[in-house]
Amino acid sequence: MNLIKNFSARPILVNRLLLILWAALSIIAGCKQYLRDSYNNYKIFKYVFINTTNQHPLYEAQPEFFLDMNHYGPVFSLVIAPFALLPNWAGIIGWALFTSLTLFYAINKLPLSQVQRNLILLICTNELFTSLVNLQSNSFIAALIILTFVYAAVNELKSGFFIALGLLVKLYGIVGFAFILFAKSYWKYIAGFLFFLVIIASLPAAISSFHFQIQAYQDWFRTLSEKNGQNITEIMQNISAIGLLQRTISSTIPVIWVLGTGLLLMLAMVVANFKRFNNSRFRFLLLSAVLLFTVLFSTGSESSTYIIAFPGVAIWYVTKERRLMVDHLLFILAIFLTSLSPTDIFPPQARLFIKQYSLKALPCLLIWLEIIRESIALRLKPAQA
Repeated sequence: MNLIKNFSARPILVNRLLLILWAALSIIAGCKQYLRDSYNNYKIFKYVFINTTNQHPLYEAQPEFFLDMNHYGPVFSLVIAPFALLPNWAGIIGWALFTSLTLFYAINKLPLSQVQRNLILLICTNELFTSLVNLQSNSFIAALIILTFVYAAVNELKSGFFIALGLLVKLYGIVGFAFILFAKSYWKYIAGFLFFLVIIASLPAAISSFHFQIQAYQDWFRTLSEKNGQNITEIMQNISAIGLLQRTISSTIPVIWVLGTGLLLMLAMVVANFKRFNNSRFRFLLLSAVLLFTVLFSTGSESSTYIIAFPGVAIWYVTKERRLMVDHLLFILAIFLTSLSPTDIFPPQARLFIKQYSLKALPCLLIWLEIIRESIALRLKPAQA
């Protein structure tokens, strides 16, 4: 397959065109949702800042302002602050641009050729738009995970910063700790994480108070526990490996069994490559596996959350030196069933069926299992940098 080699003779130009495309999609999505008065997620985000400054509880229903509930950490009040201070139309567009362009930046920081980075950006474009029209933060979270990987081997402090920020915004960022395997100094990595964890966790007190923040963190952990139970039965939630198994095999399958199996397989992947963590192929396989794991093993996964998983699919596929027919088939299945299933390419009945049984997760689960298999098989090959 010559797609990667022939993608462009001018990769820098293509990258700039992709930047324009991603920015345009952000503006289109923001304008569309504002004009349709369909930006409830943004209202939730905005009121995290407003409620913090007014020291009003962050995790109580406020139906007079927005539907649903906030599930983001108190630190999110500072992330959304620059946009919450703007008129809604400007804040929505600015937020959409911020989330997409941080992911664009993170992908461009990957230690790959420009052609490979361009392909990853192109492959993720449709999934990005799905996230943008929901005005979600998931592309920002994906960017934090990728940047944790980028800096793990070259700057432990920066990597620790991105883990701490991701954790305090939406918990997902903690998966970046897997990349400690690539750090030159484990102690420096951990120390950097703990330092920034304390500093970043304290910052919202500057616009509220320490007493309010302590209560806010307690409320956050409580509301996340409650939400986990609600996700299992909600059709728009639990679009994950957990939901797939519970909705196609048995609703009584315990979440802890599925999560535990996933963690054991990730551990097997690491153990199989012990003392081979400098192997470049293993590093990209682990990055792909972590991005996929974050979504596949969370009951809170929605359709728009797959902008975190899909860069994992793209990185796995683009960085393969030799692609077999099964790799092409898995990739094509992911494009159609995962990325395109929420679009009008599928009739409404088909889209509903896919949601009901969490089938959007199926291709990503198969690719994640293939990544585990491939990474374990690496030990049979000569070690290489």
